[in-house]
Amino acid sequence: MTTSRTFAARAAALVAVAGAVKAVRWLWIEPLAVEVACRAGATPMACAARDGILWMQVHHGFGFLSLALGGVALAARLPFWVSGLAFACGMAAVLGYDATLGVAGSALAAWSWVSPPGQARPGATSAG
Repeated sequence: MTTSRTFAARAAALVAVAGAVKAVRWLWIEPLAVEVACRAGATPMACAARDGILWMQVHHGFGFLSLALGGVALAARLPFWVSGLAFACGMAAVLGYDATLGVAGSALAAWSWVSPPGQARPGATSAG
């Protein structure tokens, strides 16, 4: 198992990721002033990225991505950054009102980082 210090650091990292996702939503996705500027064509690059995020929300992209990454991270015992990415996508899905897929993907991501990468599963035998 991971040490309590590593566990606390990883938990803090996931809380920071969730906070960053929320900040992006509050500061860049939701404000009416940003929408008006995008409609006026004031900042085409920033608005293209914003439109991509909104497209992902509408089509459940963040939820499906979180579910896929979380499942792969759990099944293959991938490094923590994969679980963190799955968690970030899950939080983006939850904040985009796609809670079913987002919570499931975030739960898989959180479960995968509880056990260290490369740890043998119970009952597995080594080839050598």
